[in-house]
Amino acid sequence: MLTKPDASAIAIAEFPVVICKPQTWENLAAIEPMLSQIERDAMSLRRGKRRSVRLRYYERFKRRVSCYVGWHARDSRLASSTCYEIAISRIVDALEGSGLRKARGKTAQRRRTNGW
Repeated sequence: MLTKPDASAIAIAEFPVVICKPQTWENLAAIEPMLSQIERDAMSLRRGKRRSVRLRYYERFKRRVSCYVGWHARDSRLASSTCYEIAISRIVDALEGSGLRKARGKTAQRRRTNGW
């Protein structure tokens, strides 16, 4: 015959309640101000750099961002792939604003006119 276990014998694990609000760049930057500095650095790149040079800059920015957001983030609130995606998208936008998107357009236009 099975007996009902005593309430004192049952260990109840307590888990913290986490209230998740929609993540935005502004929320991420409020938690980790260094992200705003990284964005400013990306926006400050001079125009006219070759695409290969800008790609190396992207790799550097990606490494810097990954210290603050993503699975290896220092702050557990930013340790998710969603936070990483938001931050990287913002940095890419900052780099494109510094000439990356325009360079892509010119290359595509040259290919159409040169036939390659």
